[in-house]
Amino acid sequence: MANEESLLVRVLGPFSPLTNERIGKLLKKDGEDEEISELRMDPPEELTEHVVDSIHPYVEQDLRDAVSVPLEVWLAAVYKLPKARLDSWTSKIGELKWFEDEVIERCLVEYCSADAEDKRYAPFVTLANRILSLARGALPGVRKSKSYPIDDICYMHNADRPVDRIPEHRGLGAKRKLDIVVTHGAAAEKLKKDKTIRWVDILQWWELKLGSGLIDTLHAERVSRGMKPLDKLSGAIIEARPDDNVENVRQVKETAKKPRASKNAKRSRPTAKASQSTSPAANTVKTSLKRSLEADLLAGIDLGSSSKRKDSENPNYDLAVGKQAAIQSGAYALEVLSCTYGTRSFCHGAVLKDEKVSLWYYDAAGIVYTKQYLSLVRDFEKVAAIIVGSACCAPEQFGAIPTSVMKPSIPHSKGFPPDNLRGSTLNVRHPTTGKRVRITLKDSLYTQYVLLGRRTFTYTMKAPSISKSELIAKFAYQVTTRRPEHELVTIACEAGVKHLPVIHMWADLWKMSEGTRRIFFGSDEQEKYEDRTLRMIVYARYSSIKDLFPKRCELIPIMVEQMIDCESTLNSLVDRRTHGREGLHDLRYKANMLHRDVSVNNIMYEMRDGRYCFILIDFDMAIALPKDGDAPYVPSSKHRTGTLPFMAYELVLNAATMATSSDWGPIKHLLRHDYQSLFWVSLWCILVLLTDELTSEQRNANLDEAKLWQARKLKLAAGRKEVLCTGSLYSQGIQLPPAAECLRRWLLNWTQLLDDANGAVKRHIRQVQIAALTHQPPPPFDEETVDGLITRDTLLATLRPVMPFKQIDRVTEEAAAQEASHGGNVDRLGGHAIEPTKPKRQTLRKILTKEQSTVRAGILSRLRPRKPVA
Repeated sequence: MANEESLLVRVLGPFSPLTNERIGKLLKKDGEDEEISELRMDPPEELTEHVVDSIHPYVEQDLRDAVSVPLEVWLAAVYKLPKARLDSWTSKIGELKWFEDEVIERCLVEYCSADAEDKRYAPFVTLANRILSLARGALPGVRKSKSYPIDDICYMHNADRPVDRIPEHRGLGAKRKLDIVVTHGAAAEKLKKDKTIRWVDILQWWELKLGSGLIDTLHAERVSRGMKPLDKLSGAIIEARPDDNVENVRQVKETAKKPRASKNAKRSRPTAKASQSTSPAANTVKTSLKRSLEADLLAGIDLGSSSKRKDSENPNYDLAVGKQAAIQSGAYALEVLSCTYGTRSFCHGAVLKDEKVSLWYYDAAGIVYTKQYLSLVRDFEKVAAIIVGSACCAPEQFGAIPTSVMKPSIPHSKGFPPDNLRGSTLNVRHPTTGKRVRITLKDSLYTQYVLLGRRTFTYTMKAPSISKSELIAKFAYQVTTRRPEHELVTIACEAGVKHLPVIHMWADLWKMSEGTRRIFFGSDEQEKYEDRTLRMIVYARYSSIKDLFPKRCELIPIMVEQMIDCESTLNSLVDRRTHGREGLHDLRYKANMLHRDVSVNNIMYEMRDGRYCFILIDFDMAIALPKDGDAPYVPSSKHRTGTLPFMAYELVLNAATMATSSDWGPIKHLLRHDYQSLFWVSLWCILVLLTDELTSEQRNANLDEAKLWQARKLKLAAGRKEVLCTGSLYSQGIQLPPAAECLRRWLLNWTQLLDDANGAVKRHIRQVQIAALTHQPPPPFDEETVDGLITRDTLLATLRPVMPFKQIDRVTEEAAAQEASHGGNVDRLGGHAIEPTKPKRQTLRKILTKEQSTVRAGILSRLRPRKPVA
């Protein structure tokens, strides 16, 4: 940890702007060439392109925890395809000689002889659609008409234009171009017509990767099946058959460059003579079932560092291709699950590296993939059976929420997948009254951009039995080992914490272990899974700060102050010294809990008595702290906490070292980390939301800066954050929009305080190291407040004097007047300034004397128009 910290301090020091050349020179000077790929900053414009480096960093971390299972287990759980049916279809396909079908034969030759990846898309699409067509009425259980639950299902390639993202996520991720998509008829026609498709229309995807040539593999397989051989240079079919001598065929097979297979597989492969003398199709199927599958896709791959050389002679090239394919597939899963407004509880895809097929499953609990490969060429019958099995999946097998839990407005048989859950209904029991409540979902408001985790999504809802006004239904896949959100909010409210949401009801809908993942939970590796519950919480409706701050950016400090320490519920300014500490401070010291996910989407607002009142919502990640402050830190979940762009840089750096440090352990999430999250929320709102009066170049520069906070390399994100909030904010090229110039001094005061705290932490680390060398006890140090530097009082004392606008209500005004009449000093009590700094924004009521009122009334009476005299 110390080495990585010193590396970041050396590389991300007080120079600006950061460049690849500068970072490379610094690292190369110290002889640390291996770290260049870890800390390289790509140009901002590349972050939106379809490249691996633009993929969300958590996708790569989630892959490290991916679990592989046997193929039969995966198919039974996801496709509901039992082994008996798979074997039956495989045998039938062999008997029908699909491998020798004219269309399939031509597609396999074109696929295997292609010298570029994009040249494989069209033949594979034609091959897959041909398999679906041949299966109708030919395989047991597959009818001739309406054979698949989702009608008109088809394969298409979409490498020309990126998939359309939802408006909420257009500033995130990248413009993804999928190799192969599996979709329904309406989306296929739209893709053919205007070359556009949405993530919600994608049922499944295939990620193709080009490694080495396959013509030798196809040639050997054709010879073993007694078919015409291929010209290894051109890939053309040789019309003249070779001599049927067994020895001649054996020599042809040995010279072919085949992927590694086990001894049993070689023994079971039939000769050409045997396949011609008896039933060729039957022999081929029998031997195909006995063949050994290929190795694990991620076996031996270090996801932290891989070679980027596209050189087939590089020994690590094959591993690097497999890693990139897995990461790309994870990026597609992230988009599908994030852009479908909660309509999918899981999704699945396939990776086809050369001729090797692996299947992948993604849900909120983790990633599961098949332990071994199947060969598209040597195991063609089984791969064809799997393609048919995926087309036979019902909507719930493509991730639709079970109809027993949530009834869609339109039956899935008439239209799947739906754009969103609008019109869906739930019948749940009220937790306190016990009565059945019917809830109808209306408009979608928010969907979280995440692959694994809670995957929160919210809708407006209508439930007359609960409230006549419009409410908010929040859904999230919450870890079963964590305390429910509604319990934490109740505890905080009872402790006197303000600015919390009003919860009307809640309900646990279903557990993931009760659905598709049930088979996975029954495996020997059950401890690797983390069960989650789909929980619904009904809130009062509030407004988003994303709609407020573009118009009133001067309210950002008001929001920060209310989140740190509430100002709207004071009975008097005197009570503030002992009883007026609300917000995050009271959440920690009254309710004894931490929020741990302060982000732009978790702060709402409403108007109360003509004043802006900000509300802290989403307590999914909140924890109740142990009463013993010295108790060891035990995470309540295996998964991470917080939203990456708004996390404190110390937490991001800790997450970055998880895979590289052997003695890694999670650090405690402290109250000062939540305070720092407020800083990132404020700066994010300034850079991303305030776009008026900016040129397109300035607007893009600010957006690119915000994207760096969630860079794929977490070390880079942590280092950039440390530079911004502990160095000179404006020397790093940050240009404030004109509307935010009033916040310049306010931001500088905040960064100066964070810089002082950062220096104190580093001094303490050095003191601990010196004490360890001299065998002395380390000096005492309060980590939560950095020895008193980061507290509620120091933050307010630093930020209040430079606030551009102060909001004062009647209660505060009357209390201040009362204190002034008694000779009190408001400033000494830590209260608000009575006079606003911008009278044009907020004016106080002028108190007139009796004489002044009389004069004013006389003036107004003379100005009124007189009635005409008759």
